[in-house]
Amino acid sequence: MNDLQILGGVSSHERGSRFDGDGQHCPDPFARRNDHQRRLHESLLEEVFAAARWRQLECEGVTPDRLVAFHSNHKYQLMAHSPHQLTVLGRLVARCGVGDVVATGHAYRDSFMAAMRCRATPGMHVNVLQHMAGYLRGAASVGARRQVNEAIADYRHGITPRSVPVALLRHHLREHDISYLARQSYFYPFPKDLVRS
Repeated sequence: MNDLQILGGVSSHERGSRFDGDGQHCPDPFARRNDHQRRLHESLLEEVFAAARWRQLECEGVTPDRLVAFHSNHKYQLMAHSPHQLTVLGRLVARCGVGDVVATGHAYRDSFMAAMRCRATPGMHVNVLQHMAGYLRGAASVGARRQVNEAIADYRHGITPRSVPVALLRHHLREHDISYLARQSYFYPFPKDLVRS
């Protein structure tokens, strides 16, 4: 059958999995579809729980200090979804103390949710992970930083899932007490038991 592999009476070519000219196995499109569905599911969960955290802030009352804290804790999650909206939101937060706090809160909410509706790409996640890894300079050993950077590179090349560099970063942030990053919603955008492996 030339270069086609038969699985269960259906050639791998018909199933979408094939071997390329160099004899390398090409990924099964069903696996890609499942990965795509998982990412869509995670994206929806992120949006839902981000909206819930915003509603909680509104229930407590939006004040300049609370808005600054909320924005600071969501900085890297926003960066992963929309660097443009992160800039817009930063400007709103900077003006919060001088204008109508309620109007600023409404404008922030609208831009925040617009950002969360933007799909975070692997490239955007790599950017965020590299920014966070920069905080390890001067705190973690050269070997630890190399390990984190290698995990980020493996994620960028599709070798490992994003959870690997994220777990390494979380570990080193706790170990070196880098509390600003440890509070980031990027690390815990939703309860982990809501996503199946």
